[in-house]
Amino acid sequence: MRRRARSALAGLLASGLLIAMAAAAAGAQAAAGPGTLDPSFGAGGKVLTSLAGVSQVGNQALVSDAALASDGDIVVSGSFGLARYLPDGQLDTSFGTNGAVQTGFGGAALAIEPGGEYVVAGQEETGPDLSQDDFAVARVTTSGQLDPAFGHGGVVTTAFPSAADGAGADAVLVEANGDILVGGQAQVPGTTRNQPVLAQGALALYTSSGTLVPSFGSGGLVQTAAVNTNITTLATDAAGDIFTLPAHAEFSPAGQLDSSVTAEPVTASSHGGDGAFLSNGQSLIAGTVGLGRGATDVQVQRFNANGSTDPAFTNPPFVFAAPGDHESPGAIAVAPNGQIAVVGAHFRGTSVFGVARLDSGGSLDSGFGNAGTQTTNFQADDIAEAVVVQPNGDIIAIGFSEDNTTGAVDVALARYLG
Repeated sequence: MRRRARSALAGLLASGLLIAMAAAAAGAQAAAGPGTLDPSFGAGGKVLTSLAGVSQVGNQALVSDAALASDGDIVVSGSFGLARYLPDGQLDTSFGTNGAVQTGFGGAALAIEPGGEYVVAGQEETGPDLSQDDFAVARVTTSGQLDPAFGHGGVVTTAFPSAADGAGADAVLVEANGDILVGGQAQVPGTTRNQPVLAQGALALYTSSGTLVPSFGSGGLVQTAAVNTNITTLATDAAGDIFTLPAHAEFSPAGQLDSSVTAEPVTASSHGGDGAFLSNGQSLIAGTVGLGRGATDVQVQRFNANGSTDPAFTNPPFVFAAPGDHESPGAIAVAPNGQIAVVGAHFRGTSVFGVARLDSGGSLDSGFGNAGTQTTNFQADDIAEAVVVQPNGDIIAIGFSEDNTTGAVDVALARYLG
């Protein structure tokens, strides 16, 4: 009888415990709404990684771009080259050397090929005295090795003959046929003391093995003063026409600048930076609005294909945190459902990650974070420079964080529930 009583009591206690655990879990889920840090990612939703000893820049890991692989891995490019994280935020130490690959140059832009290989584009100092800046492109295998079948040992550098002050890449897109389209800027001497260097739009088209496509532009290269700014975002349509941001320009598949931009559905686009193409050919650009005395807000605008603003998109200037401080956007991404994720930083002496979610019409999503925005601190100076949206709607902000005591700069990631 005593054993049965103990057994019954144990059953009641277990049942009560399970009910309490279920209630606690339900309460935690209710509290962890959209815009809160995901506790299953890293440590409480945050990841901080020192790449000292495994990167080409020691303890200065500045992030430029990021991409989400089909298996959920998070690939990050920056001054250190390339690093890969597992879906739960752990650095994938099986990739390259303890999670990182040295490309020999800073990875300003990143794309993932259909086979899973990674293409990194940026700028490399070349020449006997390292005084010449050229386009640099590398391909990295899924195991984290420079691909020997690409260029020279996995890397290609390209000089623009008409760029007296050098060139650098800031966007990369893998085309449907496997060709690699790279965009950036070529620099030429300016004409005034106040403008000693002028930027011209630059494009390069490579085969999948890393050689320039001779039928594109002039020997594989395009440099044009008609696009008088850096090309940071690329897109193509079904016919192979090329579209650029932030200057709204269109090039033929052969690299010829068109006299006007036509509205065509976009079939592929690059990512990263403060611009993004929509599938209908429109585009989004995140910028700042000056308020005086150094204060700035963030604002996103939607543009038609020809560069005119779309009045149907209304996004009043907003802040990640307190009004009157300095807010800066770093990157923008569009989710499959049309929601728009914007990341950057909020500055007030030190800085923190800033993230916002807008609906497809431009309004802040009141159900995300604090009426549409959220901030996250790591060490002291934290800046988000890249963003990816997972299939389930979760947002991963990627950037860097500086320890003001040591001066070390680490890679920082934060995942927010969608």
